[in-house]
Amino acid sequence: MSALGESPEKLKQAKINLAVSISRFFRDRQIWKILESRILPLLMTREDPVLKVWSTGCSSGEEVYSLRLLWDVVQKRMGNAKDLQIWATDINPTMLARARAGVYPPGSLKDIPQEWQSAYFSLIPDGKRAVRDFLKSGIHWDLRNVWEEEPPNECFDLVFMRNHVLTYAREEFRGPVLAGIVERLRSHGYLVIGAHEKLPASFPSLLPDFENPMILQKIEQPP
Repeated sequence: MSALGESPEKLKQAKINLAVSISRFFRDRQIWKILESRILPLLMTREDPVLKVWSTGCSSGEEVYSLRLLWDVVQKRMGNAKDLQIWATDINPTMLARARAGVYPPGSLKDIPQEWQSAYFSLIPDGKRAVRDFLKSGIHWDLRNVWEEEPPNECFDLVFMRNHVLTYAREEFRGPVLAGIVERLRSHGYLVIGAHEKLPASFPSLLPDFENPMILQKIEQPP
């Protein structure tokens, strides 16, 4: 038996080490432009008073705060006061601690317009930027392994799955894991994947967006 097989703690640490942590605000800028111009305004018009989002493999939080920032921008533009709740999960406790702190080097903010940097970040003495406290509201940070644990017990309007959540899972696990994620997605909700995320082939309920195939909408299939 291998050393990993003999030690659950070593196996757990190996899985954490294999997880890819990708950091930068507004990574894959076209996705965020589509969210800003079309998808977030559409979600704001729905009847539910709260928009629920799940960021799987949230890493050190840049994706989560990018969405929270963009939501504030679009909300002010539309004059809409709908609440936003984000469930941010990751397998790595170190990354989650960094995400909660919300402190980043200047290079992580390079894709953020200067006026947004001034409005949503404060400059701290070591030259880093700290997310302003109001952007942290409505975020639920959670240590969770989506390969082995159930998704959060919520129905989501939008799910981000961009940090190789499925890429490194074995083929026989991908279908069941994705099925669990899609089950938590509301009808006509959106799944956003990464450019290198490997999805199982047979999910006819997920239709690629006409502007970007990394954005998929859940369409209920007839019985």
